[in-house]
Amino acid sequence: MNLIYLIGMPGSGKSYWGSIWGDKYGYEVVDLDFNIERHAGVRISDIFYGMGEQGFRSIEAAVLLETITAARGQNTVIVTGGGTPVFDGNFKTMQRTGFIVYLEATIPYLVKNLEITPQIHRPLIGEPTPEILEGLLQKRRTFYEQADMTVNAEELSKDTFAEIQKACIDRQLSWAQSRPWQQ
Repeated sequence: MNLIYLIGMPGSGKSYWGSIWGDKYGYEVVDLDFNIERHAGVRISDIFYGMGEQGFRSIEAAVLLETITAARGQNTVIVTGGGTPVFDGNFKTMQRTGFIVYLEATIPYLVKNLEITPQIHRPLIGEPTPEILEGLLQKRRTFYEQADMTVNAEELSKDTFAEIQKACIDRQLSWAQSRPWQQ
């Protein structure tokens, strides 16, 4: 399995850790939000304001499929947006094509991280209050918790990716052993 998806709330460190792990372990790193902006030719916030959330989600689903196709055969970490798994069957697409890792974090941790990062790409959050983040998390938690692996975002290190790779390989072996007719 060469695709590893990072999912989780905004501020959980998906982009940061994806970049760190990609450099250390030789994976390509693709930030889905960056690909969406490149595809649309405008910032995500402009897409939201011009087309609404449903318009954005349609573009997001199409760009996710393009990204998956472009990554075939390469070891790739795909950093998703916080809402990516929730819409347009994206979670099922990710399940079929890769290994999903949920970076789980507490609300205070998310607030702290969001206060120190630009909010250009986060039109659903605006001011990162605990109430807004908790509301978003409640809507998304069901999807996040279906990930192949959950890691505590507040305790990540460069070496965490080795654990992710091992879990990914273990799942592949288990899957292959359960289908002896394909060997």
